[in-house]
Amino acid sequence: MDWYFSAPSVVSRPVIWKSTEERRGRGFLSRQRVYHRLEVNDWASTEKLRLIHVSKGLYEHARVGDRIEFEQRSGYWGIRWAIMKRWVPAEQR
Repeated sequence: MDWYFSAPSVVSRPVIWKSTEERRGRGFLSRQRVYHRLEVNDWASTEKLRLIHVSKGLYEHARVGDRIEFEQRSGYWGIRWAIMKRWVPAEQR
């Protein structure tokens, strides 16, 4: 069954904020982990904000004002979803 029957549309959203979050697991010997996040406008609506988890490398290179491109599809049951395609630095625009 093909779950990707809809044609993709590419949506570009600016990075609004960068943040990190440190969490420790529940166990006694669990390690502390750092999560790197970028806050962008939602790809379905510019009124909502969305936090996306990114790699440490992308987090270190991305700046507020850079753009993230998403490929958006409607999905099998009409539920919209998106995947991050690429990061576009502000200097390239």
